[in-house]
Amino acid sequence: MTVATKKLSELANIFYGASPAAIRVENSDIPIFGTSGFVGYASKPLFETEAIVVGRKGTLGNPIFTPNKFWAIDTTFAVVAKEKIDTKWLYYALLFHDLTKLNEATGVPSINRDRLYNIDITYFGYPEQRAIADILSTLDEAIAQSESLVQKYQSIKQGLMSDLLTRGVDENGELRPSYEESSELYRETSLGWLPKEWEVVELRTFANVERGKFTPRPRNNPKYYNGKYPFIQTGEVAAADGKRISSYTQTLNELGTKVSREFPKETIVVTIAANIGETAILDIPMYVPDSLVGIVVQPPNNVRFIEMFVRSKREYFNAVAPQSAQKNINLSDLRPMLITKPELKEQNRIAEIYETIESALIDEEKNLAKLQLLKQGLMQDLLSGQVRVPPSPAFPQIEKRI
Repeated sequence: MTVATKKLSELANIFYGASPAAIRVENSDIPIFGTSGFVGYASKPLFETEAIVVGRKGTLGNPIFTPNKFWAIDTTFAVVAKEKIDTKWLYYALLFHDLTKLNEATGVPSINRDRLYNIDITYFGYPEQRAIADILSTLDEAIAQSESLVQKYQSIKQGLMSDLLTRGVDENGELRPSYEESSELYRETSLGWLPKEWEVVELRTFANVERGKFTPRPRNNPKYYNGKYPFIQTGEVAAADGKRISSYTQTLNELGTKVSREFPKETIVVTIAANIGETAILDIPMYVPDSLVGIVVQPPNNVRFIEMFVRSKREYFNAVAPQSAQKNINLSDLRPMLITKPELKEQNRIAEIYETIESALIDEEKNLAKLQLLKQGLMQDLLSGQVRVPPSPAFPQIEKRI
C-alpha cells in the first residue's frame, strides 16, 4: 500500500488564540490552554469544537488535544481539523513532528502560521486515521494509569517513611500508635519523641564513614578512564533517590583505581556537595569520587533502615553545611550525627515494609518506561505508514505489542 502526504493546510484550519485576561473565572467547565497546557478556566469559549492547541510563541512543539469547547491564549494556535479528518489522529501526527524546527526567531522562539500550514503530514483515509487514533489513545490511557500509580506509590512511600522512622513497627508488623494516641509508648530524646525501646547513638558507633576519592586535576583527563571498574557519579546517586544502584555511565582503568577509592556492595553513598544528602545503596562494588561519602554499616544492622534515616536528614545536612558558593558537608558532620537505633528485629521489619512499597514503585516505573517506549515505536510505525492497520476494531499484530 502506497503512502501519500498532504500539507497541513489541506487537513486543517489554523486560528490565533486570544488573551483571556478579562474572562478568567474560578468555577467553569471551559478550560484555558497555554503553550504548556491547562492554565485556568474561562467564562466563555473562544472555540466550540474539538481541536489541537499548538504553542506558537515561547514554548513550542507541545500539541494539546482538547475534545470540547475551550479558550486558547494569544501565544497559541488552535488547529481545527477539516471535514473527514479525524482530530485525534491529526493530534498524534503533529505530536510526531518536531515542531520546534519551525522556529526561525532569533529572540523568543516562535512559529509562523504559514510555515505550520506548509508541513507535510503522512496521509491516510478517514477509517485508517480513526484506527490509528484508537490504538494510540488506548496506549495513552495505559500510560496515564501507570503515571497515576507511580504518583500514588511515591506519595505512600514518602508518608510511610516518616511514620516508620518515628513510630516504628510492633511485633505484629503494625505501625505503633502515634505519640498523640499513646504517649506512654514514647520517651523524649534529642531527636524528639521516639519509641521507648529505641536508642539514640552516633552514626560512627556502628558504621564506617569515609569520603570517596579522586585526586587528579583536571578530572576529565582521559588516561584514568574507560576501563572495567565502575565509577559512580554524583548525578547517578541523586537520580537514585535512595534506591539500590548497579548501573553506571563511567568506568576507571587500572591507573584510575590508584587515585580513587572503592566501596563494597551494600555501602550507602551520600552526596556531600551541591545537592547535599542524596543517597543510594551500592548493589555492586564501585569506585567513588570525593564528592560522595560511603557509609559501610557494620553487621548485623540493617542497611536499608540506616539509609532511610540518613536520607531523612537532608534538612540537617543543609543546615550544617557552610554557607558558601558551593555548600558541602564534611566527615566531621556525618560521623557524630545522631541516629535512631531500634533493635535489629524491628530494623528488619521496618526495612521489609519499606522495601515492599519501593519494589511496587520500581515495578510500576519500569512498566511506565516500557509503555512510553512502546508509544514512541508505534507512533513511528503507524504515523509514517511503515505499518498499516485495517479500518476495523481488530488489530492482532498491534494488540500483541501492547
